[in-house]
Formats: sequence, structure tokens, C-alpha cells
Amino acid sequence: SGTYYYRIKQVDIDGRNGYSKMVYVKVENDINRMSVSPNPAVDNAKLSIDLAIGAATDIAIFDRTGKLVRTYNLAYENEGYSKTIEISDLPSGVYTIHLIQGELEMHNKLIIVK
Repeated sequence: SGTYYYRIKQVDIDGRNGYSKMVYVKVENDINRMSVSPNPAVDNAKLSIDLAIGAATDIAIFDRTGKLVRTYNLAYENEGYSKTIEISDLPSGVYTIHLIQGELEMHNKLIIVK
């Protein structure tokens, strides 16, 4: 948990250097997890999600161009969240799974192969 600050130092061949703008990433806790299996997947994939707060959760799947291809709303169950998603109609490629629950946002990659 915590806030992590990053910046990149670039050194040119002639020895001159410069720094990028500083950015930060805020990590709330390590209780929130999302996994996809199998990955790569062919016909379907299972989302397993553990979140600190049990509440309705929205899932969106985007293709590599950023086009929205699927949406789901998951209800909390006693064991957490679990959803098998049908992907047999989607073409091969790399997709991004975006989870939103209130102010919490998480991302994961899904690779589909045929």
C-alpha cells in the first residue's frame, strides 16, 4: 500500500540528460485482485475477483483499438466474484478487461487465440 512516484531519466549519446514529468501511482491495498484463466484463452475465460468491499461491480472488455466489445455487471457472492465469459465469437487478439467498483479501477489483459 502507498503512493509511489516515478520519473524517467533520459541520457543522450553526447552525455546530456533530462527527466520526465513526475507521475504517481496510488496503491490502496493488496486485497483487491483480478485474475483471468486460462490466459491465453480460446472459447471462454473465467474471471476471479477478490475485492475488499463486496458490492456490485462493472466489467468492460475492450479490444486493442479501445472499442468496447462486452459489458457485465457482477453481483457479490459469499465467496467473492466469479464469472465465466464466452469469447468464442471474438477474433484472436489482445483485449483489456476493465473493472470498476465505485472509485476502484483495475485492469487485466486477456489474450484470445483461435
